[in-house]
Order: sequence, then C-alpha cells, then structure tokens
Amino acid sequence: MLRDVVLLAWMLAAAVPAPRAPHAASVPCREQKPESWDVEIADSREPGPRIEVMGTVRSATNARPLPGLTVYVYHSDQRGQYGLDRMGRLDPRLCGVMLTNARGEYRFRSVMPGHAEGTPHVHIEVWGPRVEHQEFILQFGRELPPEARGYAGPRLLAREPDDATAITRPFSRDARGVIHVVRDLKVNVR
Repeated sequence: MLRDVVLLAWMLAAAVPAPRAPHAASVPCREQKPESWDVEIADSREPGPRIEVMGTVRSATNARPLPGLTVYVYHSDQRGQYGLDRMGRLDPRLCGVMLTNARGEYRFRSVMPGHAEGTPHVHIEVWGPRVEHQEFILQFGRELPPEARGYAGPRLLAREPDDATAITRPFSRDARGVIHVVRDLKVNVR
C-alpha cells in the first residue's frame, strides 16, 4: 500500500512540469538566435521590483540608429547570484538576446538586480554587421523608489561618470510600480 502511494506521488510529480527558470535552454543564452527587439527576461514569479529598460543603439560617429544588431543583456537575481553551468562557468539565469528593430531600438523587462560585485547593475553587450563587440554597464543608484532602495547606490549612472558611449535618462515609475529606464548606446561602426 505504501509503495503504491509513493509510486502515485512520484507519477503525479513527474506529470507536473517544474517551474522553468527564465534561462534554461541547452544553448547558452548569449549564443541563442535573437527573435525580437523586445524580450521578457524575468517572469512574474521572479522576486524583486520590476524594471523595463529600453533604448536606441546609435552610431558613435553620426548618431544614426542601427537596426539589425544583436543586444545581449544579463544580470544577477535579487540575491546577487548569476548562475553557473555544469562546468562551473558563468551562465546567467536572467538574460536575454534581442535584435534591434528598424529604428535601432531594444527593450527588455526584468527585475531589479541584486548586489553582485558592488552596485546593482545590468551587463549589456552589442555586436553585429559592421559593429565590433562592445560592452556597457547600466548601474542603479539611490534615486530609485523607496521599495527598491535596498538594491541601490547613489544614482542611476553609466559605467563611468565620463562614459561617452551611453546616455542614461532619469528613470520613471508607472502606476504599477514598474521602474522605466531609457539607456541609449553609442557604438563604433567599422
């Protein structure tokens, strides 16, 4: 009888799929083919204040929008953890790959990163036709809403105070509490 109950419980557990981590593919997130200019990195089950980051990738020489570029973003979870693959290498769980649209835009929705390597931040990488691989960091600071301040430092910043490769505008917060950030990126074109 007990064996039957255990077997039934095992069968029921196997029939219900386990919650899928935002990134649980066999191909590393960075190597996935982008399908859209807009991705959701963390679904509603991921804890933490919600963020939406959007921007335009532009040429550093003439400020023209650049369509068709790959934008890869990743960040830590609320606890400041990224995730590792089976070999112990960095394989971020909260990540996404986008392709800039005809206006050079990208957008992703996620949760506020936790404290990993200091100030909460999002890694952004861009590459594509005529554009060499370039990296950016979006850091978050103290000007965040009170409920998000546990994740923050002085203000919303670019990687360095004199970082001329990006433009970060002040964030806003909508009626649902989602933090909206605009982060335009200037990239070198070959």
